[in-house]
Amino acid sequence: MRTPEHWKQDFKDWQWPPAFMFEWFYAWCEEADPLLMLNPLWYFLQYLFSLFLIEIRYRIMAVLSPFAYLPFYAVASYAFIKGITRLGS
Repeated sequence: MRTPEHWKQDFKDWQWPPAFMFEWFYAWCEEADPLLMLNPLWYFLQYLFSLFLIEIRYRIMAVLSPFAYLPFYAVASYAFIKGITRLGS
């Protein structure tokens, strides 16, 4: 199992990101999310699956939003056309 010391040796010569960012990452992994440091495949796949579900929700919203805003578009178009005809006369 790789420990933070192994990671520090791997990244000690890096110029970017700065060393303090790596230290914050290691501290986060040690205290809150040790699986993030180990990086198993299933842990990564759960995030991909959640992103996929978010994408599906946005697509559904994109399909339904014209129907939700249709009354607004109808009233706005009517007001726009009436406003133009009043300005012209």
